[in-house]
Amino acid sequence: MNLAKNRNQNGELITLQQACAESNLGSSTVRRLADEAGAVRKIGKSYRIKKSVFFDYRNGIWGVIWRAVRNCCKASIQK
Repeated sequence: MNLAKNRNQNGELITLQQACAESNLGSSTVRRLADEAGAVRKIGKSYRIKKSVFFDYRNGIWGVIWRAVRNCCKASIQK
C-alpha cells in the first residue's frame, strides 16, 4: 500500500482525522455532524468531508448553542 504524499489541510475535501484535528471533536461526532450537514463524499472506500460545508454547519449549530449558554450565564449572574 502506498502512503499518500499530499495531505493538504487547505484542500476542499479533508479526511476524518483532519476534520477531527481542526474541529477539536471526536470522530463519532464529526461523522454525525458531517452526515447531518450533507458534507460526506465517498470516493470508493475513502471517506472524505467537504470542509466548507462541514464547518459552516458546525459554526451555525455551535453559534446558536454558544449564544444560548452565554445568555443563560448572563441571566444567572445578574440575579
